[in-house]
Amino acid sequence: MQVWARQWAKQQPLIGGLLDNPLPSAGTVQVTRYPQEVPAECIIRDIATRMAQYATQFARHPLIVETARRVVVSCAPKDARCEVKRIYDFLKRHTRYVREMPEVMSTPAKLMRDIYTYGVASEDCESLTALLASMLLALGHRVRFAFGSVAYGRPYHHVWLQVYVNGKWWDIDLSERLPIGYRRPFPKVAVTSHLGV
Repeated sequence: MQVWARQWAKQQPLIGGLLDNPLPSAGTVQVTRYPQEVPAECIIRDIATRMAQYATQFARHPLIVETARRVVVSCAPKDARCEVKRIYDFLKRHTRYVREMPEVMSTPAKLMRDIYTYGVASEDCESLTALLASMLLALGHRVRFAFGSVAYGRPYHHVWLQVYVNGKWWDIDLSERLPIGYRRPFPKVAVTSHLGV
């Protein structure tokens, strides 16, 4: 991050008031409008913080936990690859990616209720990745968020999940039509510290 961006970030509270406001309840959506002058690095930091909070909070939500357990019931005990694949396949069948501006983030529990109610949940990469992370965390997997950046006039970012399986971090992206382990080649990629055991 450039020096001016670091100084700007220190002077600002976390965008969206994460430190001031409690996390939203299970059925809500949080909308954040970022001013044009906010550096992309600060926006990504804010989104990563919010995603980590959502994933860890909702990994204990009964609907997320019960759904994750039902999806992997046919996997052998301690078969991490099978669990990851089943969760990924389940969410690929029941979610649709839509690009949203401004940043709208639905809670994992809201998305899961949409799946049970309508058969599908439609959201952007941040919300879908937080849902995937919460389900894998509910099963005891280690996960982290990866951000890729490309500049198209204003910096564009994309986020996907990485899960630790058999000694290796695997890329998983619900918004792309790529198999587990593959991702789009971004010129810049940053990963967060991992969540989970």
